[in-house]
Amino acid sequence: MKIMIITGSPKPNGGTTSILVDQLKKSILSQKSDVDFATFNIRSNFLPENEYENLENYDALIIACPLYIDSLPSHLLTQLVKIEEYLNSKKGEKSKAKNKLQIYGLVNCGFYEAKYNTIALRIIRMWAIKSGLIFASGLGISGGEMISLLSKKMKMDTGPLKPINQALDNFGVLIAEEKCATNNYVTPGIPRWFFVQAANASFCKGNAKKNGLTTKQLYYQIP
Repeated sequence: MKIMIITGSPKPNGGTTSILVDQLKKSILSQKSDVDFATFNIRSNFLPENEYENLENYDALIIACPLYIDSLPSHLLTQLVKIEEYLNSKKGEKSKAKNKLQIYGLVNCGFYEAKYNTIALRIIRMWAIKSGLIFASGLGISGGEMISLLSKKMKMDTGPLKPINQALDNFGVLIAEEKCATNNYVTPGIPRWFFVQAANASFCKGNAKKNGLTTKQLYYQIP
């Protein structure tokens, strides 16, 4: 089985998207050990043109990215448009990827509620349909920044990260078995009030202090 992974995170490495993709790879390999991955981070460069033709040689394409204003990062949208244009061109319309290549979406957001990933996954689904591909399923994950911080201190299958890990395992089984399913959404295993308090303490107040700002200054508004 051959799987292409396109990561649309603007971070070069170590971001939440990279962490989730690495964990998803492990989940897939635990089900099918002979999977061959081709991972492309398009942060600075789009896919090589020859990879458009090679799409027909893959069994699945995983599109992974962070949520950007209820959508996908702009450079990822541009990349998807390029693929769509190729597949709908005279040359690309003969590609064996048509009605064969299965598309899986993996989107993460910083909010507590995973439902905010819904529109982004719909965008991936509509892109797949317009490109003549098969949208198989999507996984929306919330608590992105928290996942990045906690993964450095604990294993993915413990504590608040346990539901995330389980969802990735289930998603990995789905991909390894080349199956389709309805989209799934998963939230970290902590109450919302605790998530908000932790975010305010570490992300807002913590970063403000590092940059020489007071908590009061965070609430300043432009007249």
